[in-house]
Amino acid sequence: MKKVLIISLAVAMIVILLACGGQGDTAPTAQTGAPATQFAPELVDEEQAEELEVSADETYDDSTAQYRADIVMAFDTILDSSAHPIALNMFLARAWEIGSEVLADSGLFGCGLNMALNIVAEDESYVALLEQMKDDISAINELVGLIQNPPAAYANAYNYVMDMYVLYIQLTELVLNPSGTPSSFNETLEAKVTEFNALRIRTRAMLPTAE
Repeated sequence: MKKVLIISLAVAMIVILLACGGQGDTAPTAQTGAPATQFAPELVDEEQAEELEVSADETYDDSTAQYRADIVMAFDTILDSSAHPIALNMFLARAWEIGSEVLADSGLFGCGLNMALNIVAEDESYVALLEQMKDDISAINELVGLIQNPPAAYANAYNYVMDMYVLYIQLTELVLNPSGTPSSFNETLEAKVTEFNALRIRTRAMLPTAE
């Protein structure tokens, strides 16, 4: 019965958080800017200069559009993936409470963390979701790498997305390195989730709109 309750909590949290998120544009591979070609002034006539100016404008526009797609993709992926560490932490928190209760009923001292880790390690749904979270981290790190050095127009959006990324990593760290007591763990988790959801709303408002 307790195991069914744990799984239900985890699934419910995933559904709730995904319902809050939105689907963004897909992002093509980021383009890196190449060094500008150097021309001797005397070798560039007026017609050539106009062609070079047009080419530079097109490159800037393409790069900006690419960055817009990349940063929206980063936001959407972080948002969608955040459901996994949140669900895992809720699962672990409940198992931790069960472990502590078992120890207390047995007259033993301890916070029950080791017992909780044994409980979740034997649950196939937890293990599968944990592996998915690890894959998510790798994918998100790649996307974050694409949005470094933002154009000036996207500096604020970049800062907000990076704040979301930091909070996401903190949520995954709670899963990978739990510590404290059941009550302190729950308090930390609740605070992180509340902060993440508030930041999600602010970040969405800062993102560029599709053109």
